[in-house]
Amino acid sequence: MLKAYHDKYANILKTLSSTSIKKETFNKKLDEFKQKSHELFDISACNTKRRIERAETNPALELKSLAILSDKTGVSDRAAATIATVVLQEANVVGEKDESIIIDRHKIRRARKRVRQELQENLLIEEPLESIYFDGRKDLTKVTDGLGHLQLVREEHISLIQEPGAHYIGHLTPDSGTSKCIASTIIDFLSSKEVDTSKVVAIGCDGTPVNTGLKGGVIRLIEEKLGRPVHWFVCLLHANELPLRHLIHAIDGKTTGPTTFTGKIGKQLADCEKNEVIDFEPIQSENIVVDQDILSTDQKYLLMIYLAVSSGICPQNLAKMKPGKIHHARWLTTANRILRLYISTVAPSESLKILVQYIMKVYIPVWFKVKCNPSADQGAKHLHQLILKSQFLPEKYRTIVNKVIQNNSYFAHSENLLLAMIHDSNAVIRKLGICKIIKARTEGQTSLRQFKLPKLLFDAQEYHFMINWQTTQLAEPSLTKHLSTDLLTDIQRGSADLPPLTSFCNHTQAVERCIKMVTDASSTVVGMEARDGLIRSKLEGRKKLPRFETKRDYLFS
Repeated sequence: MLKAYHDKYANILKTLSSTSIKKETFNKKLDEFKQKSHELFDISACNTKRRIERAETNPALELKSLAILSDKTGVSDRAAATIATVVLQEANVVGEKDESIIIDRHKIRRARKRVRQELQENLLIEEPLESIYFDGRKDLTKVTDGLGHLQLVREEHISLIQEPGAHYIGHLTPDSGTSKCIASTIIDFLSSKEVDTSKVVAIGCDGTPVNTGLKGGVIRLIEEKLGRPVHWFVCLLHANELPLRHLIHAIDGKTTGPTTFTGKIGKQLADCEKNEVIDFEPIQSENIVVDQDILSTDQKYLLMIYLAVSSGICPQNLAKMKPGKIHHARWLTTANRILRLYISTVAPSESLKILVQYIMKVYIPVWFKVKCNPSADQGAKHLHQLILKSQFLPEKYRTIVNKVIQNNSYFAHSENLLLAMIHDSNAVIRKLGICKIIKARTEGQTSLRQFKLPKLLFDAQEYHFMINWQTTQLAEPSLTKHLSTDLLTDIQRGSADLPPLTSFCNHTQAVERCIKMVTDASSTVVGMEARDGLIRSKLEGRKKLPRFETKRDYLFS
Protein backbone atom coordinates (compact mmCIF):
# COMPACT_ATOMS: atom_id res chain seq x y z
CA MET A 1 0.00 0.00 0.00
CA LEU A 2 2.83 2.38 0.93
CA LYS A 3 4.67 1.72 -2.33
CA ALA A 4 1.53 2.35 -4.33
CA TYR A 5 1.08 5.69 -2.60
CA HIS A 6 4.69 6.70 -3.33
CA ASP A 7 4.30 5.80 -7.00
CA LYS A 8 1.07 7.73 -7.25
CA TYR A 9 2.52 10.82 -5.62
CA ALA A 10 5.69 10.66 -7.69
CA ASN A 11 3.55 10.94 -10.81
CA ILE A 12 1.78 13.95 -9.30
CA LEU A 13 5.11 15.67 -8.49
CA LYS A 14 6.34 14.97 -12.00
CA THR A 15 3.23 16.59 -13.40
CA LEU A 16 3.49 19.57 -11.05
CA SER A 17 7.17 20.12 -11.84
CA SER A 18 6.39 20.34 -15.54
CA THR A 19 3.78 23.04 -15.02
CA SER A 20 4.04 26.60 -13.84
CA ILE A 21 2.78 26.65 -10.22
CA LYS A 22 3.61 28.72 -7.20
CA LYS A 23 6.41 27.60 -4.89
CA GLU A 24 4.08 27.81 -1.87
CA THR A 25 1.65 25.33 -3.51
CA PHE A 26 4.44 22.91 -4.31
CA ASN A 27 5.81 23.02 -0.77
CA LYS A 28 2.31 22.51 0.65
CA LYS A 29 1.81 19.40 -1.48
CA LEU A 30 5.25 18.13 -0.46
CA ASP A 31 4.42 18.56 3.25
CA GLU A 32 1.16 16.68 2.75
CA PHE A 33 3.05 13.84 1.11
CA LYS A 34 5.57 13.61 3.99
CA GLN A 35 2.81 13.61 6.59
CA LYS A 36 0.80 10.94 4.76
CA SER A 37 3.94 8.84 4.28
CA HIS A 38 4.65 8.85 8.03
CA GLU A 39 1.06 7.92 8.80
CA LEU A 40 1.10 5.06 6.29
CA PHE A 41 4.44 3.85 7.61
CA ASP A 42 3.13 3.80 11.19
CA ILE A 43 -0.04 1.95 10.13
CA SER A 44 1.92 -0.58 8.09
CA ALA A 45 4.36 -1.21 10.93
CA CYS A 46 1.51 -1.59 13.40
CA ASN A 47 -0.31 -4.06 11.12
CA THR A 48 2.86 -6.06 10.59
CA LYS A 49 3.46 -6.24 14.33
CA ARG A 50 -0.15 -7.31 14.90
CA ARG A 51 0.10 -10.03 12.22
CA ILE A 52 3.29 -11.40 13.82
CA GLU A 53 1.64 -11.45 17.24
CA ARG A 54 -1.43 -13.21 15.85
CA ALA A 55 0.71 -15.77 14.00
CA GLU A 56 2.53 -16.59 17.24
CA THR A 57 -0.64 -17.02 19.30
CA ASN A 58 -2.98 -18.25 16.53
CA PRO A 59 -1.22 -20.28 13.80
CA ALA A 60 -2.71 -20.29 10.31
CA LEU A 61 -5.53 -22.80 9.82
CA GLU A 62 -4.61 -25.72 7.59
CA LEU A 63 -8.28 -26.39 6.75
CA LYS A 64 -7.46 -29.99 5.87
CA SER A 65 -10.76 -31.48 7.03
CA LEU A 66 -12.73 -28.61 5.48
CA ALA A 67 -10.98 -29.19 2.15
CA ILE A 68 -11.60 -32.94 2.24
CA LEU A 69 -15.27 -32.64 3.15
CA SER A 70 -15.76 -29.90 0.57
CA ASP A 71 -14.52 -32.38 -2.04
CA LYS A 72 -16.76 -35.10 -0.58
CA THR A 73 -19.89 -32.94 -0.71
CA GLY A 74 -19.00 -31.29 -4.01
CA VAL A 75 -19.33 -27.66 -2.87
CA SER A 76 -17.38 -24.90 -4.61
CA ASP A 77 -14.44 -23.00 -3.10
CA ARG A 78 -16.56 -19.86 -2.76
CA ALA A 79 -19.45 -21.70 -1.07
CA ALA A 80 -17.15 -23.52 1.36
CA ALA A 81 -15.36 -20.28 2.27
CA THR A 82 -18.61 -18.37 2.79
CA ILE A 83 -20.20 -21.04 4.96
CA ALA A 84 -17.05 -21.59 7.05
CA THR A 85 -16.51 -17.87 7.72
CA VAL A 86 -20.15 -17.25 8.63
CA VAL A 87 -20.03 -20.14 11.11
CA LEU A 88 -16.86 -18.67 12.67
CA GLN A 89 -18.58 -15.31 12.93
CA GLU A 90 -21.68 -16.86 14.53
CA ALA A 91 -19.40 -18.56 17.06
CA ASN A 92 -17.71 -15.19 17.80
CA VAL A 93 -14.36 -16.55 16.62
CA VAL A 94 -13.95 -13.89 13.94
CA GLY A 95 -15.24 -10.32 13.86
CA GLU A 96 -14.48 -6.77 12.74
CA LYS A 97 -11.77 -6.41 15.40
CA ASP A 98 -10.02 -9.65 14.40
CA GLU A 99 -10.10 -10.57 10.73
CA SER A 100 -7.05 -12.80 10.85
CA ILE A 101 -8.84 -16.09 10.25
CA ILE A 102 -11.43 -15.03 7.72
CA ILE A 103 -11.53 -17.82 5.15
CA ASP A 104 -11.70 -16.85 1.49
CA ARG A 105 -12.05 -19.03 -1.60
CA HIS A 106 -8.35 -18.79 -2.39
CA LYS A 107 -7.50 -20.32 0.97
CA ILE A 108 -9.95 -23.17 0.31
CA ARG A 109 -8.49 -23.76 -3.16
CA ARG A 110 -4.94 -23.91 -1.81
CA ALA A 111 -6.02 -26.28 0.97
CA ARG A 112 -7.75 -28.58 -1.51
CA LYS A 113 -4.71 -28.68 -3.76
CA ARG A 114 -2.39 -29.35 -0.83
CA VAL A 115 -4.57 -32.15 0.57
CA ARG A 116 -4.94 -33.88 -2.80
CA GLN A 117 -1.17 -33.84 -3.35
CA GLU A 118 -0.57 -35.32 0.12
CA LEU A 119 -3.06 -38.11 -0.51
CA GLN A 120 -1.48 -38.92 -3.87
CA GLU A 121 1.95 -39.15 -2.27
CA ASN A 122 0.60 -41.67 0.25
CA LEU A 123 -1.01 -44.26 -2.07
CA LEU A 124 -3.73 -46.40 -0.49
CA ILE A 125 -2.18 -49.66 -1.73
CA GLU A 126 -2.11 -52.17 1.11
CA GLU A 127 0.88 -54.48 1.05
CA PRO A 128 1.02 -57.11 -0.17
CA LEU A 129 -1.20 -56.64 -3.20
CA GLU A 130 -3.13 -59.92 -3.41
CA SER A 131 -5.89 -59.02 -5.86
CA ILE A 132 -6.81 -56.65 -8.68
CA TYR A 133 -10.47 -55.83 -9.25
CA PHE A 134 -11.20 -53.65 -12.27
CA ASP A 135 -13.98 -52.32 -14.45
CA GLY A 136 -14.30 -49.61 -17.06
CA ARG A 137 -16.59 -47.03 -18.60
CA LYS A 138 -16.45 -44.37 -21.28
CA ASP A 139 -16.93 -41.02 -19.56
CA LEU A 140 -17.59 -37.51 -20.78
CA THR A 141 -14.24 -36.01 -19.82
CA LYS A 142 -13.24 -32.37 -19.49
CA VAL A 143 -10.05 -31.71 -21.51
CA THR A 144 -8.27 -28.72 -23.02
CA ASP A 145 -7.48 -28.36 -26.71
CA GLY A 146 -4.30 -26.91 -28.21
CA LEU A 147 -5.54 -23.36 -27.55
CA GLY A 148 -6.40 -24.01 -23.92
CA HIS A 149 -10.16 -24.12 -24.48
CA LEU A 150 -12.21 -26.53 -22.38
CA GLN A 151 -14.25 -29.20 -24.12
CA LEU A 152 -15.93 -32.52 -23.31
CA VAL A 153 -14.83 -35.72 -25.05
CA ARG A 154 -15.61 -39.40 -24.42
CA GLU A 155 -12.65 -41.15 -22.85
CA GLU A 156 -12.17 -44.75 -21.70
CA HIS A 157 -11.36 -45.06 -17.99
CA ILE A 158 -10.43 -48.23 -16.09
CA SER A 159 -10.85 -48.18 -12.29
CA LEU A 160 -8.69 -50.41 -10.08
CA ILE A 161 -9.25 -51.49 -6.48
CA GLN A 162 -7.76 -54.19 -4.29
CA GLU A 163 -9.60 -56.65 -2.10
CA PRO A 164 -10.19 -57.32 0.70
CA GLY A 165 -11.13 -53.85 1.90
CA ALA A 166 -12.03 -52.26 -1.45
CA HIS A 167 -8.96 -49.99 -1.40
CA TYR A 168 -8.73 -47.64 -4.37
CA ILE A 169 -5.52 -48.17 -6.34
CA GLY A 170 -6.07 -45.73 -9.19
CA HIS A 171 -7.70 -45.22 -12.56
CA LEU A 172 -6.21 -45.50 -16.03
CA THR A 173 -6.87 -44.17 -19.50
CA PRO A 174 -6.04 -46.87 -22.08
CA ASP A 175 -5.63 -45.86 -25.70
CA SER A 176 -8.47 -48.22 -26.67
CA GLY A 177 -10.96 -50.63 -25.16
CA THR A 178 -9.27 -53.79 -26.48
CA SER A 179 -8.27 -56.49 -24.02
CA LYS A 180 -4.61 -56.25 -25.01
CA CYS A 181 -4.52 -52.50 -24.43
CA ILE A 182 -6.37 -52.72 -21.10
CA ALA A 183 -4.14 -55.52 -19.78
CA SER A 184 -0.89 -53.78 -20.78
CA THR A 185 -2.13 -50.47 -19.30
CA ILE A 186 -2.88 -52.15 -15.96
CA ILE A 187 0.51 -53.88 -15.83
CA ASP A 188 2.39 -50.72 -16.86
CA PHE A 189 0.54 -48.66 -14.24
CA LEU A 190 1.43 -51.07 -11.43
CA SER A 191 5.04 -51.16 -12.62
CA SER A 192 5.24 -47.35 -12.70
CA LYS A 193 4.02 -47.23 -9.09
CA GLU A 194 6.57 -49.93 -8.15
CA VAL A 195 3.80 -52.18 -6.87
CA ASP A 196 4.88 -55.75 -6.07
CA THR A 197 2.59 -58.11 -8.02
CA SER A 198 4.31 -61.33 -6.91
CA LYS A 199 1.56 -62.00 -4.35
CA VAL A 200 -1.42 -61.41 -6.65
CA VAL A 201 -3.65 -64.51 -6.50
CA ALA A 202 -7.01 -63.16 -7.70
CA ILE A 203 -8.51 -60.89 -10.35
CA GLY A 204 -12.10 -59.65 -10.23
CA CYS A 205 -14.20 -58.11 -13.01
CA ASP A 206 -17.52 -58.51 -14.79
CA GLY A 207 -18.18 -61.21 -17.36
CA THR A 208 -17.84 -59.27 -20.60
CA PRO A 209 -15.86 -61.25 -23.24
CA VAL A 210 -13.17 -58.55 -23.36
CA ASN A 211 -12.31 -59.44 -19.76
CA THR A 212 -12.92 -63.20 -19.77
CA GLY A 213 -11.87 -64.36 -23.22
CA LEU A 214 -10.33 -67.83 -23.07
CA LYS A 215 -7.17 -66.90 -24.99
CA GLY A 216 -7.17 -63.13 -25.38
CA GLY A 217 -9.20 -61.77 -22.45
CA VAL A 218 -7.78 -59.24 -20.00
CA ILE A 219 -7.46 -61.77 -17.17
CA ARG A 220 -5.75 -64.33 -19.41
CA LEU A 221 -3.25 -61.74 -20.68
CA ILE A 222 -2.46 -60.63 -17.12
CA GLU A 223 -1.94 -64.28 -16.14
CA GLU A 224 0.53 -64.67 -19.00
CA LYS A 225 2.34 -61.54 -17.86
CA LEU A 226 2.48 -62.80 -14.26
CA GLY A 227 3.48 -66.27 -15.46
CA ARG A 228 0.99 -68.10 -13.22
CA PRO A 229 -2.77 -68.73 -12.91
CA VAL A 230 -4.94 -66.64 -10.58
CA HIS A 231 -8.49 -66.96 -9.31
CA TRP A 232 -11.14 -65.63 -11.69
CA PHE A 233 -13.74 -63.90 -9.51
CA VAL A 234 -16.29 -62.80 -12.10
CA CYS A 235 -19.07 -60.67 -10.61
CA LEU A 236 -22.02 -62.76 -9.42
CA LEU A 237 -24.39 -59.78 -9.39
CA HIS A 238 -23.84 -59.43 -13.13
CA ALA A 239 -24.27 -63.19 -13.56
CA ASN A 240 -27.58 -62.90 -11.70
CA GLU A 241 -28.96 -60.07 -13.80
CA LEU A 242 -28.08 -61.52 -17.21
CA PRO A 243 -30.76 -64.28 -17.11
CA LEU A 244 -33.37 -61.64 -16.20
CA ARG A 245 -32.22 -59.48 -19.08
CA HIS A 246 -32.48 -62.34 -21.62
CA LEU A 247 -35.80 -63.47 -20.18
CA ILE A 248 -37.25 -59.98 -20.69
CA HIS A 249 -35.92 -59.98 -24.25
CA ALA A 250 -37.51 -63.38 -24.92
CA ILE A 251 -40.89 -62.50 -23.42
CA ASP A 252 -41.29 -58.83 -24.27
CA GLY A 253 -38.83 -58.06 -27.06
CA LYS A 254 -35.39 -56.50 -27.21
CA THR A 255 -34.38 -53.01 -26.16
CA THR A 256 -34.15 -50.15 -28.65
CA GLY A 257 -31.86 -47.82 -26.71
CA PRO A 258 -30.22 -47.34 -23.31
CA THR A 259 -33.60 -46.64 -21.64
CA THR A 260 -36.31 -47.93 -23.98
CA PHE A 261 -38.09 -51.20 -24.80
CA THR A 262 -39.96 -52.49 -27.85
CA GLY A 263 -42.51 -54.68 -26.02
CA LYS A 264 -45.84 -53.86 -24.43
CA ILE A 265 -44.61 -54.45 -20.88
CA GLY A 266 -41.40 -52.46 -21.34
CA LYS A 267 -43.25 -49.44 -22.73
CA GLN A 268 -45.41 -49.28 -19.59
CA LEU A 269 -42.44 -49.17 -17.23
CA ALA A 270 -41.44 -45.56 -17.87
CA ASP A 271 -44.25 -44.05 -15.79
CA CYS A 272 -45.59 -47.07 -13.90
CA GLU A 273 -45.19 -45.31 -10.53
CA LYS A 274 -48.00 -42.93 -11.52
CA ASN A 275 -50.52 -45.78 -11.64
CA GLU A 276 -52.77 -46.35 -8.65
CA VAL A 277 -52.09 -49.49 -6.61
CA ILE A 278 -54.95 -52.00 -6.70
CA ASP A 279 -55.74 -55.31 -5.02
CA PHE A 280 -53.24 -57.79 -6.44
CA GLU A 281 -52.47 -61.46 -6.00
CA PRO A 282 -49.50 -61.99 -3.67
CA ILE A 283 -46.61 -64.21 -4.70
CA GLN A 284 -45.24 -66.22 -1.80
CA SER A 285 -41.47 -65.98 -1.57
CA GLU A 286 -38.73 -66.78 0.91
CA ASN A 287 -37.92 -64.55 3.85
CA ILE A 288 -35.03 -62.11 3.41
CA VAL A 289 -33.13 -60.66 6.37
CA VAL A 290 -30.70 -57.87 5.56
CA ASP A 291 -29.19 -54.81 7.26
CA GLN A 292 -30.80 -51.92 5.39
CA ASP A 293 -27.94 -49.58 6.29
CA ILE A 294 -25.77 -51.29 3.65
CA LEU A 295 -28.37 -50.73 0.91
CA SER A 296 -28.71 -47.84 -1.51
CA THR A 297 -32.02 -46.10 -2.16
CA ASP A 298 -32.86 -48.30 -5.17
CA GLN A 299 -31.86 -51.43 -3.26
CA LYS A 300 -34.09 -50.48 -0.33
CA TYR A 301 -36.96 -50.00 -2.75
CA LEU A 302 -36.27 -53.48 -4.18
CA LEU A 303 -36.56 -54.99 -0.70
CA MET A 304 -39.70 -53.02 0.17
CA ILE A 305 -41.58 -53.88 -3.01
CA TYR A 306 -40.48 -57.51 -2.67
CA LEU A 307 -42.05 -57.64 0.79
CA ALA A 308 -45.17 -55.89 -0.53
CA VAL A 309 -45.70 -58.36 -3.38
CA SER A 310 -45.02 -61.26 -0.98
CA SER A 311 -47.65 -60.06 1.50
CA GLY A 312 -50.19 -58.66 -0.94
CA ILE A 313 -50.18 -55.30 0.87
CA CYS A 314 -48.48 -52.20 -0.52
CA PRO A 315 -47.87 -49.43 2.07
CA GLN A 316 -49.03 -45.97 1.04
CA ASN A 317 -45.54 -44.47 1.29
CA LEU A 318 -44.14 -47.17 -1.02
CA ALA A 319 -46.80 -46.44 -3.65
CA LYS A 320 -45.56 -42.83 -3.81
CA MET A 321 -41.85 -43.67 -4.00
CA LYS A 322 -39.78 -43.59 -7.19
CA PRO A 323 -38.60 -47.05 -8.36
CA GLY A 324 -35.39 -45.67 -9.87
CA LYS A 325 -34.48 -44.65 -13.40
CA ILE A 326 -34.55 -47.15 -16.24
CA HIS A 327 -31.15 -47.92 -17.73
CA HIS A 328 -30.14 -51.14 -19.43
CA ALA A 329 -26.81 -51.12 -17.62
CA ARG A 330 -28.73 -51.49 -14.32
CA TRP A 331 -31.44 -54.15 -14.32
CA LEU A 332 -32.23 -53.75 -10.62
CA THR A 333 -34.35 -50.67 -11.30
CA THR A 334 -36.05 -52.51 -14.17
CA ALA A 335 -37.01 -55.24 -11.69
CA ASN A 336 -38.34 -52.53 -9.36
CA ARG A 337 -40.54 -51.15 -12.11
CA ILE A 338 -41.86 -54.53 -13.26
CA LEU A 339 -43.05 -55.25 -9.71
CA ARG A 340 -44.54 -51.76 -9.44
CA LEU A 341 -46.38 -52.31 -12.72
CA TYR A 342 -47.69 -55.65 -11.46
CA ILE A 343 -49.31 -54.23 -8.30
CA SER A 344 -51.15 -51.61 -10.38
CA THR A 345 -52.34 -53.86 -13.25
CA VAL A 346 -55.97 -55.05 -13.10
CA ALA A 347 -55.53 -58.18 -15.19
CA PRO A 348 -51.79 -58.95 -15.58
CA SER A 349 -50.88 -60.95 -18.67
CA GLU A 350 -49.15 -64.33 -18.49
CA SER A 351 -45.96 -62.72 -19.74
CA LEU A 352 -46.01 -60.18 -16.91
CA LYS A 353 -46.75 -62.92 -14.37
CA ILE A 354 -43.77 -65.01 -15.52
CA LEU A 355 -41.44 -62.02 -15.23
CA VAL A 356 -42.78 -61.14 -11.78
CA GLN A 357 -42.46 -64.73 -10.60
CA TYR A 358 -38.87 -64.95 -11.84
CA ILE A 359 -37.99 -61.68 -10.11
CA MET A 360 -39.65 -62.77 -6.86
CA LYS A 361 -38.43 -66.37 -6.80
CA VAL A 362 -35.00 -66.07 -8.39
CA TYR A 363 -33.58 -62.63 -9.08
CA ILE A 364 -34.25 -60.91 -5.74
CA PRO A 365 -33.46 -63.84 -3.38
CA VAL A 366 -30.17 -64.56 -5.18
CA TRP A 367 -29.31 -60.85 -5.32
CA PHE A 368 -29.63 -60.49 -1.55
CA LYS A 369 -27.78 -63.77 -0.91
CA VAL A 370 -24.82 -62.41 -2.88
CA LYS A 371 -25.07 -59.01 -1.21
CA CYS A 372 -25.23 -60.44 2.32
CA ASN A 373 -22.63 -63.17 1.72
CA PRO A 374 -20.04 -61.53 -0.54
CA SER A 375 -17.14 -63.87 0.21
CA ALA A 376 -15.72 -65.66 -2.84
CA ASP A 377 -15.83 -69.00 -1.02
CA GLN A 378 -19.64 -68.70 -1.12
CA GLY A 379 -19.75 -68.05 -4.87
CA ALA A 380 -20.34 -71.64 -5.97
CA LYS A 381 -23.27 -71.95 -3.56
CA HIS A 382 -24.87 -68.75 -4.91
CA LEU A 383 -24.50 -70.01 -8.47
CA HIS A 384 -26.12 -73.32 -7.52
CA GLN A 385 -29.05 -71.46 -5.93
CA LEU A 386 -29.50 -69.50 -9.17
CA ILE A 387 -29.71 -72.79 -11.07
CA LEU A 388 -32.12 -74.47 -8.66
CA LYS A 389 -34.50 -71.53 -8.34
CA SER A 390 -34.71 -71.01 -12.13
CA GLN A 391 -36.03 -74.51 -12.87
CA PHE A 392 -39.69 -73.56 -12.20
CA LEU A 393 -39.86 -71.75 -15.55
CA PRO A 394 -41.68 -73.25 -18.56
CA GLU A 395 -39.27 -75.26 -20.69
CA LYS A 396 -38.88 -72.71 -23.51
CA TYR A 397 -37.85 -70.01 -21.04
CA ARG A 398 -35.87 -72.37 -18.83
CA THR A 399 -33.73 -73.29 -21.85
CA ILE A 400 -32.88 -69.62 -22.42
CA VAL A 401 -32.02 -68.98 -18.78
CA ASN A 402 -29.94 -72.15 -18.46
CA LYS A 403 -27.89 -71.19 -21.50
CA VAL A 404 -27.11 -67.79 -19.99
CA ILE A 405 -26.15 -69.37 -16.66
CA GLN A 406 -23.89 -71.87 -18.46
CA ASN A 407 -22.10 -69.05 -20.27
CA ASN A 408 -21.43 -67.33 -16.94
CA SER A 409 -20.62 -70.33 -14.75
CA TYR A 410 -17.22 -69.03 -13.61
CA PHE A 411 -17.85 -70.00 -10.00
CA ALA A 412 -18.47 -73.60 -11.09
CA HIS A 413 -14.87 -73.91 -12.29
CA SER A 414 -13.00 -76.52 -10.27
CA GLU A 415 -10.78 -73.87 -8.61
CA ASN A 416 -13.74 -71.90 -7.25
CA LEU A 417 -15.74 -75.03 -6.48
CA LEU A 418 -12.88 -76.47 -4.42
CA LEU A 419 -12.50 -73.14 -2.62
CA ALA A 420 -16.14 -73.38 -1.54
CA MET A 421 -15.82 -77.04 -0.55
CA ILE A 422 -12.85 -76.57 1.80
CA HIS A 423 -14.81 -73.81 3.60
CA ASP A 424 -18.02 -75.84 3.86
CA SER A 425 -19.58 -76.41 7.29
CA ASN A 426 -19.93 -80.11 6.44
CA ALA A 427 -16.77 -81.99 7.41
CA VAL A 428 -17.31 -84.66 4.72
CA ILE A 429 -17.44 -82.03 1.97
CA ARG A 430 -14.36 -80.29 3.39
CA LYS A 431 -12.35 -83.54 3.34
CA LEU A 432 -13.55 -84.26 -0.19
CA GLY A 433 -12.33 -80.84 -1.30
CA ILE A 434 -8.90 -81.34 0.30
CA CYS A 435 -8.65 -84.77 -1.33
CA LYS A 436 -9.27 -83.30 -4.77
CA ILE A 437 -6.72 -80.51 -4.19
CA ILE A 438 -4.07 -83.14 -3.35
CA LYS A 439 -5.06 -85.06 -6.46
CA ALA A 440 -4.76 -81.88 -8.57
CA ARG A 441 -1.21 -81.45 -7.27
CA THR A 442 -0.22 -84.98 -8.25
CA GLU A 443 -1.58 -84.45 -11.77
CA GLY A 444 0.27 -81.07 -11.86
CA GLN A 445 0.06 -79.13 -15.12
CA THR A 446 3.37 -77.98 -16.53
CA SER A 447 1.92 -75.16 -18.64
CA LEU A 448 -0.37 -72.25 -17.72
CA ARG A 449 -3.88 -73.68 -17.59
CA GLN A 450 -6.75 -72.23 -19.62
CA PHE A 451 -9.82 -71.20 -17.63
CA LYS A 452 -12.44 -73.27 -19.46
CA LEU A 453 -16.00 -73.14 -18.19
CA PRO A 454 -17.25 -76.61 -17.14
CA LYS A 455 -20.45 -78.15 -18.42
CA LEU A 456 -23.09 -77.67 -15.73
CA LEU A 457 -25.35 -80.43 -14.45
CA PHE A 458 -28.60 -78.51 -13.97
CA ASP A 459 -30.32 -81.31 -12.06
CA ALA A 460 -27.65 -81.42 -9.31
CA GLN A 461 -29.19 -81.05 -5.84
CA GLU A 462 -25.86 -80.17 -4.17
CA TYR A 463 -23.51 -77.44 -5.29
CA HIS A 464 -20.42 -79.69 -5.31
CA PHE A 465 -22.13 -81.95 -7.84
CA MET A 466 -22.76 -79.13 -10.36
CA ILE A 467 -20.00 -80.54 -12.58
CA ASN A 468 -18.85 -83.99 -13.59
CA TRP A 469 -15.61 -84.44 -11.66
CA GLN A 470 -14.62 -87.46 -13.77
CA THR A 471 -14.40 -85.45 -16.99
CA THR A 472 -13.33 -82.10 -15.50
CA GLN A 473 -9.69 -81.06 -15.49
CA LEU A 474 -8.79 -80.45 -11.84
CA ALA A 475 -7.07 -77.18 -10.97
CA GLU A 476 -5.90 -76.21 -7.50
CA PRO A 477 -7.14 -72.89 -6.06
CA SER A 478 -4.40 -70.26 -6.06
CA LEU A 479 -5.24 -69.48 -2.42
CA THR A 480 -4.08 -72.92 -1.24
CA LYS A 481 -0.85 -73.23 -3.20
CA HIS A 482 1.24 -71.95 -0.29
CA LEU A 483 -0.02 -74.80 1.93
CA SER A 484 2.26 -77.84 2.06
CA THR A 485 1.02 -81.26 0.96
CA ASP A 486 1.77 -82.62 4.43
CA LEU A 487 -0.49 -80.00 5.99
CA LEU A 488 -3.27 -80.76 3.49
CA THR A 489 -2.94 -84.46 4.33
CA ASP A 490 -3.22 -83.69 8.05
CA ILE A 491 -6.31 -81.56 7.37
CA GLN A 492 -7.84 -84.43 5.40
CA ARG A 493 -7.18 -86.85 8.24
CA GLY A 494 -8.67 -84.41 10.76
CA SER A 495 -5.44 -83.88 12.72
CA ALA A 496 -5.12 -80.24 11.61
CA ASP A 497 -7.42 -77.36 10.72
CA LEU A 498 -7.39 -75.30 7.55
CA PRO A 499 -5.58 -72.01 8.31
CA PRO A 500 -7.51 -68.80 7.55
CA LEU A 501 -7.29 -67.83 3.89
CA THR A 502 -7.72 -64.32 2.50
CA SER A 503 -11.38 -63.55 1.88
CA PHE A 504 -12.07 -61.92 -1.47
CA CYS A 505 -15.34 -60.53 -2.81
CA ASN A 506 -17.56 -62.39 -5.28
CA HIS A 507 -18.96 -59.24 -6.87
CA THR A 508 -17.62 -55.89 -8.14
CA GLN A 509 -19.92 -53.33 -6.54
CA ALA A 510 -16.96 -51.62 -4.87
CA VAL A 511 -15.38 -51.10 -8.31
CA GLU A 512 -18.65 -49.64 -9.61
CA ARG A 513 -18.64 -47.11 -6.78
CA CYS A 514 -15.13 -46.06 -7.84
CA ILE A 515 -16.31 -45.85 -11.46
CA LYS A 516 -19.03 -43.41 -10.40
CA MET A 517 -16.44 -41.21 -8.68
CA VAL A 518 -14.21 -41.31 -11.77
CA THR A 519 -17.21 -40.31 -13.90
CA ASP A 520 -18.01 -37.37 -11.59
CA ALA A 521 -14.38 -36.26 -11.44
CA SER A 522 -14.01 -36.49 -15.24
CA SER A 523 -16.54 -33.69 -15.76
CA THR A 524 -15.23 -31.61 -12.83
CA VAL A 525 -11.46 -31.27 -13.19
CA VAL A 526 -8.97 -31.52 -16.05
CA GLY A 527 -6.18 -34.09 -16.23
CA MET A 528 -5.38 -37.53 -14.81
CA GLU A 529 -3.58 -36.25 -11.69
CA ALA A 530 -6.33 -33.77 -10.85
CA ARG A 531 -8.99 -36.49 -11.19
CA ASP A 532 -6.99 -38.91 -9.06
CA GLY A 533 -6.44 -36.29 -6.35
CA LEU A 534 -10.15 -35.42 -6.24
CA ILE A 535 -11.13 -39.10 -6.01
CA ARG A 536 -8.69 -39.78 -3.16
CA SER A 537 -9.95 -36.70 -1.32
CA LYS A 538 -13.56 -37.92 -1.64
CA LEU A 539 -12.60 -41.34 -0.35
CA GLU A 540 -10.81 -39.75 2.59
CA GLY A 541 -13.95 -37.72 3.26
CA ARG A 542 -16.04 -40.88 3.39
CA LYS A 543 -13.68 -42.31 5.97
CA LYS A 544 -13.73 -39.13 8.05
CA LEU A 545 -17.51 -38.69 7.95
CA PRO A 546 -19.33 -41.61 6.28
CA ARG A 547 -22.71 -40.17 7.25
CA PHE A 548 -23.94 -37.14 9.19
CA GLU A 549 -27.67 -37.16 9.83
CA THR A 550 -27.67 -36.47 13.57
CA LYS A 551 -25.20 -35.26 16.21
CA ARG A 552 -24.19 -38.80 17.13
CA ASP A 553 -23.04 -39.43 13.53
CA TYR A 554 -20.34 -36.76 13.70
CA LEU A 555 -16.82 -38.09 14.13
CA PHE A 556 -14.29 -35.79 15.81
CA SER A 557 -10.79 -35.97 14.35
